[in-house]
Amino acid sequence: RISFKLKKGNNVSSIVMMGNGIEITGIQDPYAHGEGGNKYNWSSLDASDTLVMRLGDKRAWVTLPGEKFTETPDGALAGSVCILPTDARSNTVTMLLNMSVNGVPTQYITTLNGMIFEHAKSYNLTFTVSLQNNIVVVNWQNTSWTADI
Repeated sequence: RISFKLKKGNNVSSIVMMGNGIEITGIQDPYAHGEGGNKYNWSSLDASDTLVMRLGDKRAWVTLPGEKFTETPDGALAGSVCILPTDARSNTVTMLLNMSVNGVPTQYITTLNGMIFEHAKSYNLTFTVSLQNNIVVVNWQNTSWTADI
């Protein structure tokens, strides 16, 4: 799972996600795995049926629509999307953020390089959107944690 939190920074009074929300490319394709090109069998009870991280298979994309974001008590926008395990050490995972900042439609693109997205993990990204000299600036932070369950 990749979780997003967009916070208002300097000179930003409003952030609204546009219809396309966040588009993520360069992730593993959920099709053409298993017999007959079926999707992964998410409901399988067979312990040997695991989510395989396939090398070189990074042609898929996913969209987290704008309407899936919710406003947090501190005024930030939050949303999350699930992806398959992806070894992105040899390619780039690209995220395109489609948002309206202070009423002005804005796109921001960022990349994640050299990462491995493992199954059953959450990757939390916090973006702070600021306006400096009429230019939208987005600083972001990747927060990770581990816990014994």
